[in-house]
Amino acid sequence: MPSGIEPPDMRQVTQRLQALETGLVPALAQALYTRAQRVMSRSRPLVPVAHGALRGSGLVYPPVIEGNEISVLFGYGGQAVQYAAAVHSNPRAGRTGGFGPDRWVMRGRGARAELVLTRRRYPEGSYATSGQWHFLSDPMREVQRTYLQDVAMMMREVLRHGGH
Repeated sequence: MPSGIEPPDMRQVTQRLQALETGLVPALAQALYTRAQRVMSRSRPLVPVAHGALRGSGLVYPPVIEGNEISVLFGYGGQAVQYAAAVHSNPRAGRTGGFGPDRWVMRGRGARAELVLTRRRYPEGSYATSGQWHFLSDPMREVQRTYLQDVAMMMREVLRHGGH
């Protein structure tokens, strides 16, 4: 006794799957690009500013699709790359008040030698008075927390619209 279920037309199934694949890759690339832009916009106010070159160097490049891999390059640097490296992992970034870290220095010789606690004074205008360390990695972690849910929602939209 026939069940009333007809086998699907495999051409239609194949076309539908190809349309989904065609829509899925650009949608994933756009989702990744949007997340990178979100990270950068959240990080910009956190960048330590001494002269403004670092904050102004922030860039998000368009997605690159190579085979099964989608990548988006973003970050800070350019001519400020050395400053970026120095302040990103410095817990005192933007909070030095113009002084280097406390350190003990030996002054004098022999019996007259003594340890003195000193602080190096930075020249006015050469240090950041705002911002914080991890100015890029903290916003990155924040955006990553919801990334899987965001991608799942985007996938549902692509599937709902059939890849168009």
